[in-house]
Amino acid sequence: MQGRIILLLIFAISGLKANKKIFSNRNDIFGARVFIENKGQFDNSVNSSEKIKFGLDNGEEQIFFTGVGLTYVLTKRFPLSEWQREEIEKGKNPKIKPTEVYFVNMNWLNANKNIQIEETEKQTNYHTYGTFDLKANCYKKIVYKNVYNNIDIEYTIPENKDYGIKYNIILHPGANPNDVKISYAGDVKQISLNKDGEITVKTSLTPIVEHLPFSYDETNKQVKTNFCIKDNVIGFNFPDGYDVSKTIVIDPWVTSITSLTSNNYGYDVDYDFAGNLYVYGGITTYKIAKYNTSGVLQWTFSGIVAIPAWSSSGNYFYPLIGNFIVDKPSQKCYTGQGEHTAGTRIVRLDVNGVYDNYITNAVGTWQECWDFGFKCTGEILGFGGDNGSNNSGSIMNQITGTVSPNTFNPGFFTPGQDVANNAIDDNGDVFVIFSSVQTVFLNNKIAKLNPTFNNNIWIQPTLYTTLVENDNKASYIGSALPVGSSNGFNCLAVNNSYLYYYDGFNLAAYNKTNGARVGFTTIAGQAPRSIGGITVDDCNNVYVGGNNLIRSYNFTGTVFNVLPSITLNPVTPNKYIYDLKLNRNTNLIYASGSGFVGVYSAINSLTCNVNQFSVTSSCIGNNNGLAVASVTSALPSPLISYTWSNGGGTVSATTNTTALTNSVNLPNGTYTISIQINAPC
Repeated sequence: MQGRIILLLIFAISGLKANKKIFSNRNDIFGARVFIENKGQFDNSVNSSEKIKFGLDNGEEQIFFTGVGLTYVLTKRFPLSEWQREEIEKGKNPKIKPTEVYFVNMNWLNANKNIQIEETEKQTNYHTYGTFDLKANCYKKIVYKNVYNNIDIEYTIPENKDYGIKYNIILHPGANPNDVKISYAGDVKQISLNKDGEITVKTSLTPIVEHLPFSYDETNKQVKTNFCIKDNVIGFNFPDGYDVSKTIVIDPWVTSITSLTSNNYGYDVDYDFAGNLYVYGGITTYKIAKYNTSGVLQWTFSGIVAIPAWSSSGNYFYPLIGNFIVDKPSQKCYTGQGEHTAGTRIVRLDVNGVYDNYITNAVGTWQECWDFGFKCTGEILGFGGDNGSNNSGSIMNQITGTVSPNTFNPGFFTPGQDVANNAIDDNGDVFVIFSSVQTVFLNNKIAKLNPTFNNNIWIQPTLYTTLVENDNKASYIGSALPVGSSNGFNCLAVNNSYLYYYDGFNLAAYNKTNGARVGFTTIAGQAPRSIGGITVDDCNNVYVGGNNLIRSYNFTGTVFNVLPSITLNPVTPNKYIYDLKLNRNTNLIYASGSGFVGVYSAINSLTCNVNQFSVTSSCIGNNNGLAVASVTSALPSPLISYTWSNGGGTVSATTNTTALTNSVNLPNGTYTISIQINAPC
């Protein structure tokens, strides 16, 4: 080699980790247990003349804070029966019991006017409700100052609870505790003091319970405190008295719903090429949360766009959970509606979790969206079905938002040809699995789609009968989703060798050319549709969801051999996996499930190094040199991209060929040539 050009060849990003767990979050994965400032997103949440200052928007636990007190919003939904769902699938309109919503107001009687509210313990993450102006900060504590003379009231989120709030009544020296009077109104039936000294506010739905307060003075000496009720007004008394020269804190805990752990469930997971993790789930309105590479929560999208009006729960008789996907190079997210009778619509979020004015048009012949796919050509694909047509999916125009629904079985006109999941390989070949009660001939079959996305190349039975339309994600162990709430199920994965299937009990491999099953096994102790999540590397190391662990296998072409599992190291037992994604460049697995989300090292893939292309290089020159790189790939019609860089600039090009020889004049220096095949996949 002549001259001083030094070539450093980089063929893939390698981030091999020795540790098994990179990070995991098991507490409030959507960051919903906070007080969110009202930027206008809560203005129509309650029927009150009082301005809402903050909201606790934790799924079905909704509490809104005004200048004079609180409003609890209690909701009861009625899941459809099997008969009702079948009637709807047939295009009929059975009588549906409407959702019931109740409002309970808690006010501080005879409080001072113009109470000042201070927010503290600001969190680093934030919540979004569509446009940038509705990007809202969140806090762990808000303080009502001087509610009564020398009396402040602060609200906090108990860190050791999944539900409920705490409020501290702070009696400064000179305060009169008899001034404190709590009034409940609205949909209230009865207020009583039970034998345990707790206040029970019986509502039209679930009771609100004020648990026995724990009180103490500024020296942490306990002060005995009891509730008292007179004329349905709640107060406090101190049977043993207290030192009025000291500050006293009265510390009750209030609950309105006691079954909210499902708010913390991540049903789908994804990542971007910067290594950030994204999780989708919750309950009622379905949220997206983004974590950075250190596991720090960045933002939560609420599942609602204010303008134009859009909700992840659609307009069905009760919320149906859809899915989401991350455009890995741009870090933008797409998320849709499980079902909308006018046509499902997909919105896009930018890197900050803010709606970026992209929303697809509603097409009445594509009402359902259960899954998304991302092709290496940059196309975003939506998969689902329709109650009145045979459409199963659509390619989304990422500029105009236009969707043009297609059928994958044009010879059959029966509606309800629902796709539950998809997998796309490096060549852009798309594979899907159907789950349909209407089209029995398609139920539990897999298919390879044609390149134009309007037919299939082959369709074959999985040889299993696991999937049941609308009852798939709701069947995950621990899931509190109502029966009939989702048709999606994370059960397919693909590499350049095989298509893989996993339903929580059965694990199988299929020939990609004709769909024939070539190997299978079962997992003892697990049941079909109870657990989800499957992903695979280039060496046929397969990772599937389990309880407290990621199970691992190697497929030889005929047999699945058991490999060491990856433990989740849960603080509490029974963490069931619902979804898995493997980044083959970094050998990191992104996982989510029942009350956790995390990133783990794919320990069985650390030695998997499949060369999909070869590179030779040379350089000639003195002060300026001619650098030459030749790239050859075995993939059919690959997209080869390369970039020469030395920190001071880059030279790059892309071509669509199986072989590329590049020559570029470069000044002296140390250079890196980065080469990708079929980027960004």
